[in-house]
Amino acid sequence: MKAHISLIMVALVVLLTFVPAASTRNYFTCDSPGGKTCPNCYYNDDGALVIPPDSQCYNS
Repeated sequence: MKAHISLIMVALVVLLTFVPAASTRNYFTCDSPGGKTCPNCYYNDDGALVIPPDSQCYNS
């Protein structure tokens, strides 16, 4: 039983030490390849620009 509790405690510590990536992203407005303005653009962990789906973008 003590082993189970220790394992759960270790799992909780590991989970709580990692900050979700979404909370550290800087979102900004960008232009899509289709010429629309898109909110909530961001750079992923590899440095690539991520543009939301076209349905979330609007004509500028």
